Amino acid sequence: MKKIFITMMVLVGLSLTLVGAMATGNDDAWDFVGKLAGKTPEEIAELRGQGFHMGQLALDADKFDEFKAYMTERREAILEQKVADGLLTQEQADALKAQMEARSAECTGDGTNQALGGMKIQAKSNGGNGGQGRRGNR
Repeated sequence: MKKIFITMMVLVGLSLTLVGAMATGNDDAWDFVGKLAGKTPEEIAELRGQGFHMGQLALDADKFDEFKAYMTERREAILEQKVADGLLTQEQADALKAQMEARSAECTGDGTNQALGGMKIQAKSNGGNGGQGRRGNR
């Protein structure tokens, strides 16, 4: 029982620690979904500023399946790189991939699947703040 609890805590900790990489590095994903939807970079910038979700844009353009396939491929490549860089073990990457697949199956495209960071993943060695600013004030 203790081993299961520890394993679950590690997975939860990894999930929370790895949240955020896709948020700051989503320019290429926005470019991709913008092209799918036939939007100009200016239109995409405006939608982003309004808090519009990429998935909703893909849904509106009837390109949601293409969008999900792209995002899945992208996330898997990130996980593979994190394993290659030694930031994740293969077991950790496999567990995160299983989590992503389960969440992707429930994804509606409207951003409601982001309560725990949606499908975002991150494994940084920058102190773990996920690019969300510095910890504390100096």
